[in-house]
Amino acid sequence: MIKKISEEYFSDITRKLKELQTLYDLYKITSSTLNLNELLNLIMELTLNAVEAEVGLILLYGKGTEKNYPKVTWGLTKEIIDGIIYKDKIRLIDWLNKKSKPLVIKNLDKNKNFKYSARKNIFVKSLLFAPLCTKNRKIGAIILANKSLPNGVTNFTQDDLHIFQTISGQISVAIENSQLYEEVVEIKNFSLGIINSINIGVITTSLDKKITTFNKKAEFIFNIHEEDVIGKPVKILFDNLEKGKKNVILEALDRSENLLNLEAELRFPNGETKILSLSTSNLKGGEDKIIGYIISVDDISERKMLENQILRSEQLAALGELSAGIAHEIKNPLTSIKGFTQLLSSKLDDKNFLLKYADVIHREVDRLNNIIEELLQFAKPKVKGFARVNLKEILDRALALLKYQIEKADINIVLNLLPIPDVYGDAQQIEQVFINIILNAIQAMKHGGKLEIESKVIVKKSPENIYYEYSVLYFTDTGKGIKPEHIDKLFNPFFTTKPKGSGLGLSISHRIVTEHKGTIEVISKVGKGTTFIISIPTVNNY
Repeated sequence: MIKKISEEYFSDITRKLKELQTLYDLYKITSSTLNLNELLNLIMELTLNAVEAEVGLILLYGKGTEKNYPKVTWGLTKEIIDGIIYKDKIRLIDWLNKKSKPLVIKNLDKNKNFKYSARKNIFVKSLLFAPLCTKNRKIGAIILANKSLPNGVTNFTQDDLHIFQTISGQISVAIENSQLYEEVVEIKNFSLGIINSINIGVITTSLDKKITTFNKKAEFIFNIHEEDVIGKPVKILFDNLEKGKKNVILEALDRSENLLNLEAELRFPNGETKILSLSTSNLKGGEDKIIGYIISVDDISERKMLENQILRSEQLAALGELSAGIAHEIKNPLTSIKGFTQLLSSKLDDKNFLLKYADVIHREVDRLNNIIEELLQFAKPKVKGFARVNLKEILDRALALLKYQIEKADINIVLNLLPIPDVYGDAQQIEQVFINIILNAIQAMKHGGKLEIESKVIVKKSPENIYYEYSVLYFTDTGKGIKPEHIDKLFNPFFTTKPKGSGLGLSISHRIVTEHKGTIEVISKVGKGTTFIISIPTVNNY
């Protein structure tokens, strides 16, 4: 009796030691690799040795299905298992898949509940089966066949089942972790594939602004390899940018602000230059938390070259129009003066003739002088001594100067002026712009009307592709409007639809506003009226 108890005790101790050793070996395996195929083969080798099985098979479910696919076949195939039928109705594998716990089947060849559909299946004498399950789902199964002992025993024991049951849960967790890792790697590789395929440079950084991703296009643009910049501060990429632009980018990153299409020239030590368009945005993770930054870079050198060629062509065309306009404007008074001089020798005694044409010459000379004055104003150099000025105060002065013309033309002025920030500029030049715009409105309303002037503060992208705060004035008249085909020519020198206009007033206004880093826009509808929109950056941008 004592001997029997001792044998059972030592047998139990031996089994537990074997379980612990198997669990330890399994832990070492799962810690050594995350590659799924390698892990499955190591698990199969360990499991076969743990229960001294002859052959084995690991099946995994396909994504989104409950169909098992063989992943590891060590002497045992799915076709062999499929060839074993349970109770003449169902395949063994389908019957096993309904089981939620490990089980052992002994003496399979002698059990009347099971039949072999082909001779090749007969070698399967006993089975160990365990479903591979995680918390949320079944991910597959592991099947072992035939005990492999020197004495010819083929049946698995309850101890084998116990060991199998102990490790099956750990196997399931290890396989799921490996699958998740492979999914992450697949998603990462897919994302990197997309990033490397797109035709703009993409750079990502950590929160401390160290480079984490540097795609193929970025390598080409900056002429530097990925391995030379990964882990380094992103500011090293912008050391050779034109003065001031590097700080604009780094400050946008420091403030976690989006920067859109900043144009900057990049100079290389060999003398090569590229014109880049740079944008920044925040890289966000879970719960919309900022985990880094994205910088996109596009080489627009070729596009800018084409734009400059087009601009030069337009400038030459504009110069031609300007020359034609000057010739036309000067030719008319000169023709009048020439006609008088041709008649002068024969009319020296005619006092009425002399008085009449002396007045004509005086008017024509004044006309020539006005044209020259306006041309000088148009070509006037930029004013550098800007000061802080208030647009409402300048507008009040312009309206006061034009009070007589406004009343004479029966124009009703409606002011909707909200407080707006000051701007930096030349008050006299800005006043000239307002006068030109108001005079245009008066001339557009020959039979009286209404001129509404409104103020706003807006944020929009500047011509340099940087977002600025602007003080904006809207001048809306109820005049005859401007034809669509004339809108694009409105600011061209000498373009005018007025019989006595020089066509320089709006050109001068456009130049002045541009020198103030502002914009002047026109919205018009024939028969309804016109709106001129003057936008100038506020002092808050400086």
